[in-house]
Amino acid sequence: MSADYRKQHYVPQGYCRFFSEDGKTINLVLRDTGQVVLGASIRNQCAENYFYGSPEIEKSYGELESDALRIIQRIRDSERLIGMTPKEYNILCTFIVFQRARTKLERDKMLGSTNNLAREYIRHNLDKFPPDPELKAWIEKNLDNIGVDPKQAHAVEILYSFISGGLLLDLDAVLLRNCTRWPFLFGDGVVALVNMAYQKVRYKSLTGLQTPGLQVYLPLGPRLGLMFFDSAKYRVPSVIGHWVNVETKADVDMLNVLQMNTSQDAAFFAHPGHEKYVRSLWQEWAPKLERPQMIDHKAPGYDAETGEYIGEIIHSFEPHPSFPMRLSFMEPYDNHEPLKFGAIRDRELRDVFRKKADGIDRTIKEKERQRREAIDPGPAHPGA
Repeated sequence: MSADYRKQHYVPQGYCRFFSEDGKTINLVLRDTGQVVLGASIRNQCAENYFYGSPEIEKSYGELESDALRIIQRIRDSERLIGMTPKEYNILCTFIVFQRARTKLERDKMLGSTNNLAREYIRHNLDKFPPDPELKAWIEKNLDNIGVDPKQAHAVEILYSFISGGLLLDLDAVLLRNCTRWPFLFGDGVVALVNMAYQKVRYKSLTGLQTPGLQVYLPLGPRLGLMFFDSAKYRVPSVIGHWVNVETKADVDMLNVLQMNTSQDAAFFAHPGHEKYVRSLWQEWAPKLERPQMIDHKAPGYDAETGEYIGEIIHSFEPHPSFPMRLSFMEPYDNHEPLKFGAIRDRELRDVFRKKADGIDRTIKEKERQRREAIDPGPAHPGA
């Protein structure tokens, strides 16, 4: 087995090189301690042996990675978004959703919620299990210790990410040109989702891919970033074509703190000369950083189409960062309406996604049926 695929990266090495002086090393600050490491090998960052499992899984992501990084490199070289074909724009959106889904941060964030949902499902369907009193008693006794396989659960989430990029197509996009002397950083979660328009709302998902007010931030290097945003909820007074000049340290700090918050282990920066700035930023903001986690709570459920009450459901969502988000170049409109449960921006895009998701659901169920039959084929055919 090739050693090249044993160490499996959840952030592409090619992306890390956008923040490297020599293409081989990168600098980082550890999220939990603030320790700064200079000149770390890119090959050893954001990677674990067999993180996805099979080397073939890592290989299967290569085409999307390569295509997307070529597009991003072209954006970096030209500092322009125009000129992309619809196919290339789709690739970029798909990569952004995929990259967010594939990280260690996302796996760890989702695992607790996925386990809770699995246990709740078992609890409510225990009577439908095979009539084995001893097995049922064992399940009831050990239910709190039952969980899903982290790699399998993560693989399903990544699978859905490949069809989810289209949910961003209704958003506007701008390049952020860093005109200050302070650099952009990136966290090992890479893609940061935020919603300044509704950030005071609690106990609702504010960062669903079709949620009104969504903002999606992807750093492209120490001097350039990319942000998607809902133009119905924000004004961007200083936009020129498809780019905005970021001219204040406060804005750079805010974007960098968002990246630090969107990290599991570390945030990365390009030049060792910025160590003092990174240390200072971490010291100022570390008490306010909260590692993203899913929250589960029971709530009334309503049909998204009709508004009809459908009973109690478990609502799982990622809380918005608790620190207030402010960017001088992007201001929420004052007169936006309250965020309704299940609100979406574009019904047509949502319906296209649902059809694709239904196809994946059927495929997963069929494979599970085949797996079960292979384990327990049932009674032999009479006369066999």
